Amino acid sequence: MARFLDLTEEELFKQFLVLDYVEGFGERSCYVSPARKNDPPGRIVEADWTFVDSPCIFLRDYKCSIEHVKPKGGRKFNCSLMTNSKSNVIGYSKKKAAQDWSKNDLLKRLVILSARPDD
Repeated sequence: MARFLDLTEEELFKQFLVLDYVEGFGERSCYVSPARKNDPPGRIVEADWTFVDSPCIFLRDYKCSIEHVKPKGGRKFNCSLMTNSKSNVIGYSKKKAAQDWSKNDLLKRLVILSARPDD
């Protein structure tokens, strides 16, 4: 996505992405998600955050503007499939997203970046 948008990974995060999370066994497991339109990117969102309240920041004219470069979770559904159950209608839940991102070095860097004030 960063290459497609001609940004660094950090710039991509600060401009277009958020960290969502699930909690279990006293531990928070984060994963990367597109921000919603009109929401500030580059941060950790609230536990009940979903796309129900606002569409994805990459949605343009009812189409995904990054369709060909979506990460794994984004390829499993499109914006119209989101529900208020915190998972889409084909079952890609926040828990599954966190599991898929759990061993990703980029996620570790973004968690640190989300805690820092803007440069």
